[in-house]
Amino acid sequence: MIDGDTIVVEEVAGDDRAGTHVRFDGVDAPEVAHNSHEVDAPGGAEARALIEALVPRGARVWLGIKPSGDRYGRIVADIWALQCDGASVVWLQEALLYGGYAQRLSTYDKSRDERERARYAHLDALAAQARTQRRGLYVCATEPLAPHDWRHGGERVRAAELERARECAQRK
Repeated sequence: MIDGDTIVVEEVAGDDRAGTHVRFDGVDAPEVAHNSHEVDAPGGAEARALIEALVPRGARVWLGIKPSGDRYGRIVADIWALQCDGASVVWLQEALLYGGYAQRLSTYDKSRDERERARYAHLDALAAQARTQRRGLYVCATEPLAPHDWRHGGERVRAAELERARECAQRK
């Protein structure tokens, strides 16, 4: 587990790299701290906890791999996880967006395939529903800071977002 939108898959059929990083297609979850000098973005720990609950270590996952990876060399894929009951499967992107634990990311939406476009439309609808029903990241803000802006916005942007999150938590 890396964070709420990237996991490490130990074995991928047809890929000889051990510990392959797989980026979730279509979603962007808040950042989590990767060292002692960083701080989690609001919602980052919650997104990671959801994925950890749905994909415990050693769990079996299925990947719908996109033709090209991202600029960091990660595989970009749809990811489904077999649940502990051994009978049900969860589409991880759907779970993140439904709960409001991630924002919709359209960076990799390049397909002209009608089924792919329908899948992306479904993800858009889930994100809109979470926003309207004020779930997860949308509890206090209809447009929380985008993870990209957290990563690249600098200290002032991060400090303002952390303050907004603290004020929100006090109102609950």
